[in-house]
Amino acid sequence: MVRLRLSHLKLSLKLKRKVIEMTESKAMKEIHEIRERHYEETKNLSREEYIRSIKERASCSKLKVMSLKKAMT
Repeated sequence: MVRLRLSHLKLSLKLKRKVIEMTESKAMKEIHEIRERHYEETKNLSREEYIRSIKERASCSKLKVMSLKKAMT
């Protein structure tokens, strides 16, 4: 009986994923891809390495935003 419930749950999750994939906007799909890539890049890092990688990304993003603001003025 438990196996039937688990298989039913797995089937229902697969169906829900297909429905989500069909209705997901391009922007949301891109966000999910970025999150997945970020997870894969950082999943084996220690806490210190993870924090350092986030700070590095933040500083790069900050520089990009500052350069874009400068270009707009």
